[in-house]
Amino acid sequence: MARLGRGQPNRPVVTRTSVKGPLPGTGTIQVNFTLTGTGTKHASGTGTIALGLALTGTGVKHAPGAGAVAIAFTLTGSGTKQTGIGLPPRPRTRWQLILGPASGGHELALTEATGRRYTARLTDASELAFSLDGRHSQAAAVEELATDVHVLWTSDAGDSRLLDRCRVGSTQDTLDDAKHTMSVGCLDYKAVLNRRRLYSDATLTYTASDQAEIAWALINYTQGLAGGALGIAKGWVGTTPTGVVRDRTYEVGDSVGERVQELSEVIDGFDWDVTPVSASALRLDVWSPQRGSDRGVVLEFGGIVAAATRDTNPADYANALRYTGAAGDDVAPGPTAQERQAGDIGSVLQGRWDAVFGDDGLTTQSALDDRADWQLAQSQVVRPVWTVTLRAGAWDGPDHIWLGDPVRLIVRSGRLAVDTTLRVFEVEIGLDGNGGESVQLALGGPRPDYRRRPSLVDRRLTNLERR
Repeated sequence: MARLGRGQPNRPVVTRTSVKGPLPGTGTIQVNFTLTGTGTKHASGTGTIALGLALTGTGVKHAPGAGAVAIAFTLTGSGTKQTGIGLPPRPRTRWQLILGPASGGHELALTEATGRRYTARLTDASELAFSLDGRHSQAAAVEELATDVHVLWTSDAGDSRLLDRCRVGSTQDTLDDAKHTMSVGCLDYKAVLNRRRLYSDATLTYTASDQAEIAWALINYTQGLAGGALGIAKGWVGTTPTGVVRDRTYEVGDSVGERVQELSEVIDGFDWDVTPVSASALRLDVWSPQRGSDRGVVLEFGGIVAAATRDTNPADYANALRYTGAAGDDVAPGPTAQERQAGDIGSVLQGRWDAVFGDDGLTTQSALDDRADWQLAQSQVVRPVWTVTLRAGAWDGPDHIWLGDPVRLIVRSGRLAVDTTLRVFEVEIGLDGNGGESVQLALGGPRPDYRRRPSLVDRRLTNLERR
């Protein structure tokens, strides 16, 4: 309203009102960001997470124009690496022991077996052990040397697999007033072949033959003898499965299984096994140059590894050696003894370490030469052998970790700062009543010599007894 001021010219007085602050309206804020991370699964250590973030804003301010909002922040995170602890027990049907005749077939599930332990080995015979109530009908069905026990494993998806087939060997019955316990030991078909011998009608000399074909010829021969059929078939087609040819001469009385193993233990050799492919069929498999698949497994002490033992045996070390073969006679002299030494023997810190080896089964010069070369390569490296115990539930079956597989072992404790890749030489599985398992792995190699020496001595004594 206008009013006249006293003594002033007649001018209107005007009072104005206005809106304070920003003008009303709408605005938008867009947020775009990406998170990326790096690190090694199942292993402790450090990891990084990178964040890229951009904020933009639009709207009407006191004065028209554009504005920008910048923000910076840091993310931190923590977690626990895989340990396998807390997994629920698996059903008992995860593992099954099925009894059948030596000729093959599944007849009786050993559902009452306790103390079940299966040990799979890469270069030696695998073993199975369990106990039964000696008064139970299942115990009466177990017969030494005449029955087999099939080891079946079932995945979480319900797929069953035959892992092994073992012949019943030693048994022991322990009785007292309260109970009768039958303890059973079984060995795989490598051990069965160790008990098979070459007779005078066998082919004893092989020239320029593939090494796997020689192995098959020895096994096929013993299967052709009266009562010798084992149901083992050749696991390949053609005549050159490894592409490595050898000359070999064997003697009457030689062990088939021992000669096959010896044949594999040379430079450019092979791994082998007798694999069950059905309830009744077995197959000779060879892997050249070696068995196993790299599945990216990391075994870390404190992670999925609950306990570890490291054994180092310097007694196996040698960088100079002498190797002798069969003695022969005046008519057919044996091969010339071979002497080998490492090329760097004059410069290594440990100096010279000698060893002497011998095997009367090496009857040809080429066989002795191959063996001496292989032995020097094995002996001049001190290889620790690790035994690691996995946490409960950490082992996910043979497609996770199995014989021959290279695995990464990480151990950081005191003087040990280990981060290396080792092959699996042994898988020992203790089976509980709920279908779960305790798993120990033997890592290291290849083929520690001290494991072979007792059988080598026994073999030489056997050869002397035959003469």
